[in-house]
Amino acid sequence: EATLGNIVYSTSFLATDFLSEFYGPKDSRKAVGIGFFALVCMTVFMQVALMFEPAVSDFAQSSLQTIFGLMPRIALGSLVAYLLSNLHDVWAFEFWKQKKPGRKTLYIRNCLSTFVSQGIDTMVFTFIAFYKVYPMDVWWQIVLTTYFLKWIVALCDTPFIYWGRSWVDKGIVKL
Repeated sequence: EATLGNIVYSTSFLATDFLSEFYGPKDSRKAVGIGFFALVCMTVFMQVALMFEPAVSDFAQSSLQTIFGLMPRIALGSLVAYLLSNLHDVWAFEFWKQKKPGRKTLYIRNCLSTFVSQGIDTMVFTFIAFYKVYPMDVWWQIVLTTYFLKWIVALCDTPFIYWGRSWVDKGIVKL
């Protein structure tokens, strides 16, 4: 079991890898912090918005409630997993950049930092959100299928970081 949100979210690691590669870990950590603050704000704002009395003709209220209704374990799991996994990704990318510098080893830092960070994200989120909610065999199925899909995304995003690197090297994109 996995959702499209897991796949889309896993591309955030590409963003931190881009920032780390081109601007360094300090700016990448700052972006993670800003993203975390934005997620907290959106969560709070949507809870406030759901408190308003909808118009009689509002056909979308139940859908909004389904999507944005606060489920404390899922909200907490999302926030904690985002922060821990993205900060780890920034650290790991820099670690591998020091060990394997240069353009030819960009894929190593991209993939290794992302693979481990996605594992952290998957385990933290599924533990907080779903542990003891589902039977253990279902819980492990969620963990493994989600992590597998995130690995595929990580492998597929590698050409994009090389593409970005080449645009910077050719002067197409100015930093």
